[in-house]
Amino acid sequence: MSARTRRRRPPRGAARPAVSPAPRAEPGAGGAPAAEPGAAPGAAPGAAGTVPGTAPGAAPAAEPGAAGAAGGAGGRRSLALRIARGAAGAVGFVATLLGVIFVLWPSLKPEGPPPAKSATLTNATVDRNLTFGQYLDRIEQSRSSYQPADLRKRGAIVQFDYRIEGYKGKRLPLRWQLVDSRSGDQLAHSRDMRLIAEAGTDRGNWPQWIPIPAGRRPRRVFVQLQLYEPSGRFPLSRLRTPVFRGG
Repeated sequence: MSARTRRRRPPRGAARPAVSPAPRAEPGAGGAPAAEPGAAPGAAPGAAGTVPGTAPGAAPAAEPGAAGAAGGAGGRRSLALRIARGAAGAVGFVATLLGVIFVLWPSLKPEGPPPAKSATLTNATVDRNLTFGQYLDRIEQSRSSYQPADLRKRGAIVQFDYRIEGYKGKRLPLRWQLVDSRSGDQLAHSRDMRLIAEAGTDRGNWPQWIPIPAGRRPRRVFVQLQLYEPSGRFPLSRLRTPVFRGG
């Protein structure tokens, strides 16, 4: 009779030996960590050309705020270009409009400032022993508003050239003096006349009537002319006639 072998049960209350499960290898033999898809052999995890946390083949994400800054700079440049183009167009339109206005109305065109303010009197000549009526005839003025006694008064016509710069539209007082050449006495004078320049640079000729006081004997006299600035305080130019026989 063959002996039956029986497995001997451990006594109750005895501890059973713990059985450790066999180690399970991760994909990639030999316990080495598995490479990520698309990675070269031996490459470290995450080195397959992709940024961790992104899908394979996806483009790298831009840094936060980079796209907004680029868009803001482009918008500012575009706005500056639009403003510059608009300003250039407005300037061109205004220049064209002013050109048309000045062609149609030349008097509205502003004149540049003259180089300086000045006035000169030159080339005095004397026509003596004339009546006031003759003077009116020479300057083509009517005698009708004068009395016969006034028309018969005798005197001289002093003509001179003038040149005025920088006083357009201004009234420049003209003073004349009749002076005895021997004694220096002033025989007559007046500041009633005004010369008005009609341009920035104005020139012309002016005939001035000089009454000669009657006397017992003729005197040798001369006429001195003075042109003043608008206030009448400072002379701009002086001119003296040659000495002549008056009266």
